[in-house]
Amino acid sequence: MIKRIIVGIALAATFVAGATIRPSGIHPPEPPTAKPSGLHEIKPPLALSTAEAGIYEQWVMAGPVCVKSNAIYGAYFARAASTFNLADGLTVVSGDCAGYPVRRIVQVGTYVDHAVGSCGKTGSYNNAYTWSYVYGKWIWVAERMIVWINVAPEAGPACFSKSTGIAHVVSHELGHALGLAHNSDSSVMGAWAWYWPTALDVSRVSDRYTL
Repeated sequence: MIKRIIVGIALAATFVAGATIRPSGIHPPEPPTAKPSGLHEIKPPLALSTAEAGIYEQWVMAGPVCVKSNAIYGAYFARAASTFNLADGLTVVSGDCAGYPVRRIVQVGTYVDHAVGSCGKTGSYNNAYTWSYVYGKWIWVAERMIVWINVAPEAGPACFSKSTGIAHVVSHELGHALGLAHNSDSSVMGAWAWYWPTALDVSRVSDRYTL
């Protein structure tokens, strides 16, 4: 009886004050797909092509983004970053990335694949992604993105014998890090004929990182 009286008084106070109880804040929907997983590779020019994944990967990075250009092929990463920086909605710089949180840094690592099944690969370390509201939408945000470069001696002739090959691998993998997927267009994500990010790549990054 006492509980009913207290509830009645509380409701009466609410109506008298003219207050309306409404939900507040942003309520995230359930992720439409499973968390991204695996590594996204670029195969040597003469190997079988990787299956197309569409235009975009499932993730974005929390910008502004800094690329660790003091690693292997640092000058190439710096140039690729400066080209992607032309995109609207996202700042992409290169350097030692001092002061940047880990989730905003594209780190560069190396691996050894003597069979040269791939020249490079990209993914979030330990599959670390967070379902977050950014850039006007709910999407997976990479917590620690890493580009891996194959440094096996056998990868040299297949992938890195020419400067254009280095440029393509670096630009392609950086595109993956920013959320671009494989395609068959006039894009560094599409074919070895393109060495640096094209206008289409830049346009797609703009679309990905703006409302």
